[in-house]
Amino acid sequence: MVATASKDGKPNVVAKGSTKLIDDTTLAFGEVAGETTYKNILDNPQVAIAVVDPSKFAQVRCLGEAEVCPSGDLYDEIAAMLERMGRPKPKAVIKVKILDIH
Repeated sequence: MVATASKDGKPNVVAKGSTKLIDDTTLAFGEVAGETTYKNILDNPQVAIAVVDPSKFAQVRCLGEAEVCPSGDLYDEIAAMLERMGRPKPKAVIKVKILDIH
């Protein structure tokens, strides 16, 4: 789940099935629709991401700062992953620098 807020504070939360751990401080996901989440990140890069494993009753919440990546190596990697999942090519990849973990 990825939570964003518009520049005037209106919240949005959505499931993202393509979230991937890139390294110890970076997550990324494909932004396919380019709607509310995408627009919110352009206006306000602060995000919260919740990762849940119901089989283990475990969860992690990451707070971070998002960056829109419309091209490049990371974009190509996530686009290829989405293609293997049978999903459309993303409008952009969202790269999130993790600032805090709960």
